[in-house]
Amino acid sequence: MERKDVYTSTDQKLGFLKWAIARYDDLRKSTASRAGVVISVNSIMVAVVTFILKEQHTIASNIFPEILALLCITVSFVSIFYAIRSMVNLFATSKRITGGHRPRIFVYQQDTIEKYGKNIDNFIMDFSAISLEELNNALLCEYYTLMSTHHVRYRFLKVSIRIIAVNLILILPLFIYTIFK
Repeated sequence: MERKDVYTSTDQKLGFLKWAIARYDDLRKSTASRAGVVISVNSIMVAVVTFILKEQHTIASNIFPEILALLCITVSFVSIFYAIRSMVNLFATSKRITGGHRPRIFVYQQDTIEKYGKNIDNFIMDFSAISLEELNNALLCEYYTLMSTHHVRYRFLKVSIRIIAVNLILILPLFIYTIFK
């Protein structure tokens, strides 16, 4: 089967890459928003477990509720960690993702932007010297990095949500025990 080139000009390719980068930025925002909801749900779960534990504090003869409550709170903190991990990159990932290959484009890289400080003349001169091929390679590298990091972030978010489900299963016996004590 013969491949047809959908993009016939460099401008079309650059336009697609700009659109794709903007789209992945929106996906990142969506994932961060969902992670915020996960953190809120975990906060509510910790508050419920704390309330149940306070109610159980009067019965010192049974350690079951305290152990289960401690387990629920620990599981909530693990879920919160994964939710936070889905919101931000805790470790430098772009060098790992691209195999150390970072094009000589400084627009996307904070550490290289900082070297210019307030000297806009050098920035303008360096930016003007970038060829269209270098810009295209930098955009492709950024697009690939965004796709890869979003995949990792979304995977962490799914883990965090699954942990909430486990925690709900753990809270249920604690809740039932409190009702029928």
